[in-house]
Amino acid sequence: MDIDTPVSTATRAAISEVFQSTMRRFGLVDVAIWPDSDHDGDPVIRVEAKYEDNGEPVDTHVVADLLYKVNDAAMSTGERRFVHPTNRFGPGRRMLKRELA
Repeated sequence: MDIDTPVSTATRAAISEVFQSTMRRFGLVDVAIWPDSDHDGDPVIRVEAKYEDNGEPVDTHVVADLLYKVNDAAMSTGERRFVHPTNRFGPGRRMLKRELA
């Protein structure tokens, strides 16, 4: 598998569903998914999510947990590439910070 291997329809749907179900409440407006390579040249899947500011503070724990959820979803479709999500929140977006237990 290399960077020219397309992302399957099933993997795209699984990734999109995780973003929609997890991040929609924070103003998610777009999710772009494409094959790429990481800094070592290994094939990966890039995801760029864009948000509008809907007034809801972004919970950083939810964003951190998204990494695991989106990779689990991709792997459940048989995908072997690691998913690299990028969340594009606008400048000045409020973040909800919670202390770890």
